[in-house]
Amino acid sequence: MDRHRIRLRKPWQREATADGMVWRRRFGRPSGLGVGHTVCVCVEGMPSEGSVTLNGRRLGPLPAPHASARYDVTRRLRARNELSIHLEQSRETAAAAAPSGEVCLEISSHE
Repeated sequence: MDRHRIRLRKPWQREATADGMVWRRRFGRPSGLGVGHTVCVCVEGMPSEGSVTLNGRRLGPLPAPHASARYDVTRRLRARNELSIHLEQSRETAAAAAPSGEVCLEISSHE
């Protein structure tokens, strides 16, 4: 099985909410995807609990600070996508200009 990672770095849009912080980032569907490919959003090392949303649909929770989570988004990807990371309020989230952990797309080939 082949794996390839695409890091979702800047630019992130930041929005303060009553219970924390939301970061949003747009990205295009990776090219060259075929029937044997799986695409996951991987979120690693966030400073607080929260949740992850793709195109307005909740993917799942971020269960604990600095934990890793991955979500299969293969069937949810559009030509243009918006990923949102909602984090509970903490010192780290209040001061950061971007999520402090790593966010990436992981593409696996099963061919």
